[in-house]
Amino acid sequence: MPADQIIQPSDPRYHLLERELKQTLSKNLNGMDKTYPMLAKLLRKKVGEEKFTIKATTSNGKMTSLILRLGNYQSYEMLNPNIQENIEKRMSNLDIRTTIPLIIGVESGYDYLVLNDFTRITDTISRDLKIERPVYVIEPLLERFLIILFMFDLRPIFEEERFFFFVGEDAILQFANFFRNPDVMFPNIFIYINDEKLMSEKINRLLLKCIDQRKQNLLINIERVQSHYQSLPPSYWQTSYGPNPGRPLRIISLTSRFTTFLQYATRDILEGFQKLGHETKILIEQHNTHRINTLSTFAAFADFKPDMIFLMDHFRWEHDFRFMDQVPVVTWIQDALDNILTDRTDIHLTDRDFVFCFSNLWLRDGTFNRPFYQGKKIHFLPVGINTKFFHPEKEIAREIDVLFVTHLINPIRTLLTFRNPSSNTSKEREIITIEDFKIDHDTMQQVCREIIHNFDTLTYQQLCEYVVRPDLLQILGKNAFEKYGIDGDRVPKSFLSGIESPICMELLTLIKAIPMIHLFKNGINVQIYGRNWDRFTELKPALKGPANNGFELNRLMNKSRICINNSAGTSLHMRALEILGSGGFLMTRRIQKEHDTASILDFFTEGEDFVFFDNEVDLLEKTRYFLTHESIRQTIAEQGYRKACLTFGYDALARNILDVVSRGVMNPSSDRQGVDT
Repeated sequence: MPADQIIQPSDPRYHLLERELKQTLSKNLNGMDKTYPMLAKLLRKKVGEEKFTIKATTSNGKMTSLILRLGNYQSYEMLNPNIQENIEKRMSNLDIRTTIPLIIGVESGYDYLVLNDFTRITDTISRDLKIERPVYVIEPLLERFLIILFMFDLRPIFEEERFFFFVGEDAILQFANFFRNPDVMFPNIFIYINDEKLMSEKINRLLLKCIDQRKQNLLINIERVQSHYQSLPPSYWQTSYGPNPGRPLRIISLTSRFTTFLQYATRDILEGFQKLGHETKILIEQHNTHRINTLSTFAAFADFKPDMIFLMDHFRWEHDFRFMDQVPVVTWIQDALDNILTDRTDIHLTDRDFVFCFSNLWLRDGTFNRPFYQGKKIHFLPVGINTKFFHPEKEIAREIDVLFVTHLINPIRTLLTFRNPSSNTSKEREIITIEDFKIDHDTMQQVCREIIHNFDTLTYQQLCEYVVRPDLLQILGKNAFEKYGIDGDRVPKSFLSGIESPICMELLTLIKAIPMIHLFKNGINVQIYGRNWDRFTELKPALKGPANNGFELNRLMNKSRICINNSAGTSLHMRALEILGSGGFLMTRRIQKEHDTASILDFFTEGEDFVFFDNEVDLLEKTRYFLTHESIRQTIAEQGYRKACLTFGYDALARNILDVVSRGVMNPSSDRQGVDT
């Protein structure tokens, strides 16, 4: 058996290997330039100062061992086949899939790769919203960290921005400074290599000190808040909300970056308050790994001393607003969440809680006839237009015939994975669990393909009817299961027609896509902006990717002759108002008023301010007509724009809110009983 051969520096293979390793390092450092620029600069400097050598052995022409040396640091044996297996086993035993890990020192680049895989949030809703869990890395030895970058391509990790690296002699100091931000999440599991155990103990003491400091800061801020509001005389609120307040109100809002519409609506309503001369502050996570918490909230309250708190879809009782019972809290309801639909009798809305709802339908149909809302008036407040972003730009030429801007649901949440037979036969033996219901993968695939077939046989208008008739959706789903010998009553309703049902998600996707496919196939110049459209390969030339909300979206609407809105259940959707606010020509899908959560007909006139379409055929016909009748199209767009700006500017909505709150503060009985439409 031939002995291992050491590759000498004079061997061409040595230079080839050296070049490959340096190329990997260069790729990593270039990747770090975007997200970790200071660290990349530090590492480049270190590489320039230290000598890099390789010790590699081969047997029968195959490399069997690789040890790298940088300066005084020598790596482990980098090709040991047991390293990755041992790391995976070790981390599996630690059960880090639901933790926030801190790794101290690095045994191998596999540490990072396995951690990245194990800690990634995989549920589709969280992935859509870009909710992340952080991973913290403390590496005191620059050379050890650099060795890893020679060996492993870690660019996917650097691009995700959820790994936080504290590298070098002052790594612990960097780490301590990082945790001064109250929204940073603490690690709850330590992973360290053997020679870093003492450092682990030191860091643990540091974290305990940070936690204790946060608790002290919270108590200090609570005391500051309590002291401020207890010092205010009763006349303070009467003066602040009276006819001559003498100073601007301070209005604070809590929202989340892990929403789409809500964070923009919060931003926009605060700008409306600003236009009226009031001071505003918004609390929102600054990073995908951050979480707004009690400490950051009370710190903001203590500094800002708000006269009003503005919330989307949430109430005072869900937050720990101690010592602030006199501060008016405004809730603007946008979604039918469990906390909105509560029947609880152990909580109530106070005289300083003011509730607004965007849906006239919910105000009319008894949605708020619940014990929780007893004695409280619910006020109508539609969505609005941020005129800072959305306005006509006359100098822009109309280059796009039809514009459609909307995200589709993540395909994983639909029935897409079942549209074609699985090529992975092993899946056919897997058991799928839905609540307490179990079914094998092969049968589920047959059932879902039956549902898809039934969808494909329905007309577009029939599909739209299924959106407002969950009973029809349940029947369709049950029949598909029963065709394959499964009692449909055993299948959870949440799968058949619930708000997160993949059957419902598939239906909503088809309703948005079918009209666009019909336009495109009939030669209309369609441009579609949004996520998750890739599944419709026939639309590939029309797909442009996501568009940023605000100035970019306004410019696209100004470049378009016709702009489409196709919300599943709301014709007076944010997108419809953005189109009107930009001076665009709006065509929106007709929703029968008895099913329309917020009807555009409550404020606008069909044919004068906008145009309805009933189905894909009607849409094509009207598209062709209005593309060739420019003056009519412009007249309708201008009329819709004028009417939209009069009613739906966020300063007008902010004024409506303040009028209600002022009346309620001055005369609490004015905000009791019934709904205000």
